Amino acid sequence: MSKLMAIEWRKHRLSGYARATVWVTLLLAVSGLLLPLLVQADSGSVDALFTDYGGAFGYINLMTGTAFMVLASVLASKLVVGEYVNPTIQVLVTYPVSRTRSMLAKLAVIAGWTFASVLIAGLLASGVFWAGNLVWHFIDLPLTLAETADQALTLVLLAASSAGLGLLSIPVGLRTKSVPATILSTLLIAAALNLVTSVGGASSLLLYVSLALGGAGFLLAFLAAIRLERQNVSNL
Repeated sequence: MSKLMAIEWRKHRLSGYARATVWVTLLLAVSGLLLPLLVQADSGSVDALFTDYGGAFGYINLMTGTAFMVLASVLASKLVVGEYVNPTIQVLVTYPVSRTRSMLAKLAVIAGWTFASVLIAGLLASGVFWAGNLVWHFIDLPLTLAETADQALTLVLLAASSAGLGLLSIPVGLRTKSVPATILSTLLIAAALNLVTSVGGASSLLLYVSLALGGAGFLLAFLAAIRLERQNVSNL
C-alpha cells in the first residue's frame, strides 16, 4: 500500500500541497495570536472573545479543522474525482493490482495528509497562543495539565474526523463527476458545522458531530472503492 501511495504522490505532483500545508499552518498560528491582539488593542480586554483556554483552543480547533477539511476536498478532487472527469481513471485497469487497492491508496493519501496536517497545525497554533499569552496575558488563568491533555486528545479526534470529512465529498463528486460540486459540498458541510457550533455554543458538540460525519465519510469512500472493482471499464 505504501508503494501505491508513493506512486500517487509522484503521479499527481503533490509536493505543492505540502508547501500549501506549511503556509496554511503558519497562517492559522498567526491568526490565533493576531485576533486576540487586535481585540485587546481595541477594547483593552479579550474577555468578550476568550474567557479561558477552552474557548481559545475551541476557536483554534474550529479554524484548523475547517481549513484542512476544505483543502482535503481539493486534494480529493485532484486524486479521485478529477480522474473520472478527464477520464484518466481507466489507467487503473493497467495497474498490476486491483482497482480497489489503487483507490484505497488514493484515499489513504488524502486521509493521512489531512490527519497529519490538522494535528501538526493544531498543536503549533495552540503552542503559539500559549506562548503569546505568557507575554500579553490574554487569559489570566494558568494553563493546567488537564486542559493540555484535553486539547491534545481533542486534536487527535479532530484530525481523525477531518480526514473522514475530507473523504465525504468523494461520493458527491463521483456521482456528479464534477470537481466544483466536490469542493462545494465540503464548503456546505463546513458552513453547517460552524452553524452547529454557534447554535450549540460548545466546541464539544462540534467534535461529536464531526466524528459522526467523519465516520460516514470513511465508510462511504470505502464503499465507493469497492464498487470500482465491480464496475464495467467502459463505464468508468
